[in-house]
Amino acid sequence: MKLTNDNVRTLPAKQSGDTLYPDIDKHNGVPGLFLRVRAGGSRTFIIKWRQGDRQRRAVIGRVGILSLDDARKAARERFVGIDK
Repeated sequence: MKLTNDNVRTLPAKQSGDTLYPDIDKHNGVPGLFLRVRAGGSRTFIIKWRQGDRQRRAVIGRVGILSLDDARKAARERFVGIDK
């Protein structure tokens, strides 16, 4: 599902655990950016990437503090610095 500024506030969570929604917008999306919705209702933008054999995650920020556009910009900046 394409993430928008409206639906990042309303996408449902599972009964338990985390639900991850990838940013799949063909024009503005950032591969590796996800919206994480926890069963308790918290909503956070995260990035995921592989470093060697390891899967890595980092928090970008909370929905409501960051807009989707700001999260995309922050994710692009973080991905540039990962290999350094």
